[in-house]
Amino acid sequence: MSSGAAAERYARAIFELGSESGQLDRLTQEISEFAASFQQLPELRRALENPVLEEPLRERVLRQVARHSQFSPLGTNALLVLLKRRRLGDLPVIAKRLRTLADEKNGIVRAKIVSAGSLPESYVNQLKQRLESVLGKRIIVEHEEDRSLIGGVLVRVGDNTFDGSIRGRLEELERRLLVSA
Repeated sequence: MSSGAAAERYARAIFELGSESGQLDRLTQEISEFAASFQQLPELRRALENPVLEEPLRERVLRQVARHSQFSPLGTNALLVLLKRRRLGDLPVIAKRLRTLADEKNGIVRAKIVSAGSLPESYVNQLKQRLESVLGKRIIVEHEEDRSLIGGVLVRVGDNTFDGSIRGRLEELERRLLVSA
């Protein structure tokens, strides 16, 4: 089975466990936190993926990390299954897909607002409210700065991009000039 197909299968299984137990939000958060730690800490990754270390030792390491992070028994057990099945390498993809499934269930859409500089909170809130009224869903906004935009904002919601940046307008003007030349 391909890595992507396996990641999808595990994400759906964890989603079902979280939904049935009423712990979906917590479980999603725990899996996301562990995935971030797993990616950012090469020592942890090497310890948990090292085939030379016996499985009980790797389990103890994972349990200790989970205990230190105050993970639920359900979250710890889900991670142990991934460890035993040698699927921790797929954890970033599993965590991302799990977050998407949980968001869909909770009627949440994630939007990324990119601007050339910082934006006033009131502007971000207005933009969020406008998106919520258009999409009819709750929006979670992430703001990022990108000086190459020159000015304006770029909003990404799922696969849709709304480009109100100066860079985007200049690129559009360039395309029009090239077509008419």
